[in-house]
Amino acid sequence: TATASGLCGITTGSRIVTVNPSTGAVSFTAGATTVCQDAADETYTATAANSTSMAYSVSPASAGTINPATGVMNWDAAFSGTATITATATGLCGSTTENRIVTVNPSTGAVSFTAGVTTVCQNAADETYTATAANSTSIVYSVTPAAAGTINPATGVMNWDAAFSGNATITATASGLCGITTGSRIVTVTPTVTINAFSPGVSTRCQGSETVIYSTTASNSTGITYSLDAASLSGGNTINSVTGSVTFASGWSGTTTITASAAGCNGPAISTRLVNTTPTVTITPFTSPTATRCQGTSTVVYST
Repeated sequence: TATASGLCGITTGSRIVTVNPSTGAVSFTAGATTVCQDAADETYTATAANSTSMAYSVSPASAGTINPATGVMNWDAAFSGTATITATATGLCGSTTENRIVTVNPSTGAVSFTAGVTTVCQNAADETYTATAANSTSIVYSVTPAAAGTINPATGVMNWDAAFSGNATITATASGLCGITTGSRIVTVTPTVTINAFSPGVSTRCQGSETVIYSTTASNSTGITYSLDAASLSGGNTINSVTGSVTFASGWSGTTTITASAAGCNGPAISTRLVNTTPTVTITPFTSPTATRCQGTSTVVYST
């Protein structure tokens, strides 16, 4: 109000003044502070007293894009780390801002085995299977089928069942802040080699040059090798190591040991056969091949 005084009176006039309030501090009312990599769109909402508008922004730019009017944040699938959501309130009397720090946790990576063989023999020693996965906080191990044995879920130490052979699957399950991933390793458990006994186990033959095949069969074997004992070899006998064919020397007599060795898991498996070679019969001539006697009853011994 202005009041004017003069020699001839007093007059007044008034001016109405509107004092607008300051724009208040920004306060976030919605929007997560922790999300997983490539999370679904997240809406960030903020308020400020005496504001006429609110605008949203995000940094760094690699985090994704945010709708400046609605606060809807679309996360970039490749981004992980820390992002800052900024809300800027504008009013008749100034602008105010506030930040919300958002941690974008990386996704749990794919599982990759780094240790543990893929082929073992039946009833093998304990085998340790190890796997890794980026951004994982723990890895748990399991095995199928159950008949294969037992595995320590924390250490990956596999104890094979002595009776098991075939294919087993070792599975590693990685857990992280953002998801679970799995990976498998197929393990072939090769059965123990066995060999059938020679039939018969012992045989007899007469001295003389001759070739005879002595063979047997094996299960789970990669091959059978045949051999002779040292004495037989010294006596001139020979053997085909692949077929088991033995050639006896004409002058040989005595016992020959034929050994079949089957290669394979937990081998070799061994079987033997004994062949007794009986020397050729000989006879000594009568001392006097011709004799003369007189007629008459008599008993005479003629021997050699």
